[in-house]
Amino acid sequence: MLSNNTLLYEVGKNMKNLTCLLIVFSSFTSFVIAEPFVVQGQLRDNGSIANDLYDFEFELWDASTSGSQIGTVLSFEDIDVVAGVFTVEVDFGAVFTGTPVWVQTNIRLGSSVGAFSPLPSRIQIGAAPQAQHAITADILLNPDWVQAPGVLWHGTGNETVLINRSSPVVGGEVFGVQNNGGFSGLVVSSPSNSSQPYIALAANNTVDTYQWYDGNTDRWIFWKSGAQRFYIDSANTFQMLEDAVFQGNVDIDETLYANSNIDAIGTVSASSVVTDTLSVSGNISSDSFNYNTDQMRSVTISLWEFSENASIVPTDFSGLPPIVSVPVNFSAVVRAYVNTMPQGAKIVDIEVVYLDDSTRDDLVLTLISESILTGTQTVLAQTVSSGDSPVLQTAISPAVANTIVDNESNIYILDMNTVDGVWSDLFIMGIRAVIIHCEVSAPD
Repeated sequence: MLSNNTLLYEVGKNMKNLTCLLIVFSSFTSFVIAEPFVVQGQLRDNGSIANDLYDFEFELWDASTSGSQIGTVLSFEDIDVVAGVFTVEVDFGAVFTGTPVWVQTNIRLGSSVGAFSPLPSRIQIGAAPQAQHAITADILLNPDWVQAPGVLWHGTGNETVLINRSSPVVGGEVFGVQNNGGFSGLVVSSPSNSSQPYIALAANNTVDTYQWYDGNTDRWIFWKSGAQRFYIDSANTFQMLEDAVFQGNVDIDETLYANSNIDAIGTVSASSVVTDTLSVSGNISSDSFNYNTDQMRSVTISLWEFSENASIVPTDFSGLPPIVSVPVNFSAVVRAYVNTMPQGAKIVDIEVVYLDDSTRDDLVLTLISESILTGTQTVLAQTVSSGDSPVLQTAISPAVANTIVDNESNIYILDMNTVDGVWSDLFIMGIRAVIIHCEVSAPD
């Protein structure tokens, strides 16, 4: 088996100094059957890294000096030396017998037609008698890479792979991938559709952050500190599983889901947003916006909003806060219009704060929807007081199931009356306030 050999030469030619760090890589199935081997080197011209075309000659000899030449001279013209690095594959044919041989290298500028300058010493290619190695083993022992100070280099031109290089990727990188056109990047692949290829990140020799693709669920999953934080599913839906803070803008083409809080400093933009808590200092742009859990809203109708035949009983009349009522023995309906319930909200119930100190009658409070087009009225909720109490009381009555607010089609009314339609006692029956509870699935 032929071994790797490295030697540094410095030769003079035409007032120039050519310095060459030369490495010979070889791969043989047997020491008696030759295959091409690779000569790679780092060339300096007058002390500077060479970047030009150069001509090379390679000769095979049976001794380190003098001796007899084996085979023919191999010539290579206009070899492109880039950043000082060149690679040449040579093939002397079936001339190896297992005895040591030496390679003589001669160099000149590609633009020159003069004589070549030989390197002052030959590189010995040693032999390991009676040793045979498979191609795979030789490749592992003698990889086709050139190592310069701080750089690992393979190939030339568009097939070049460089690790820890200074150019053309921005300097200072630990590992760089460069492609001047089209896609560039890394591919992590697993053997089956159900596999889970992943990338893990570590600091202080501790792996704490993973991201992987789950072939079973078709999800891209992000894991940190022992828990799954968020994922992107097969429908391209972004779902948060923990609280999140975004210092910049959040722009998602599909739906943004959050089972926990989202706090964004910038603008949130998504075709649809579904979240428990969303705190954004910028704008929210979304075609639809829903909560994972319906949010409660309260609409309060004070006594001052009631009209038609109503009188406000002052605080000092009974020692209680003011209420809305009517004179004794007067037949009237006290009415308030409700126009502040959120569009699309579901009405849950009505809560009435009232005074009923009468032994003769009770109050009735009714929430009604009235069609704008037809005037048809529908009772949505109703509560009846229990009398003979000198203090304010509270009564809650549920609304008709699945009552949805439609402000474009209906007018909403609160009517207050007595059970028999006649106010029988002087200002001891009336309403302090009405609270309508609603549920919303999207912001108001």
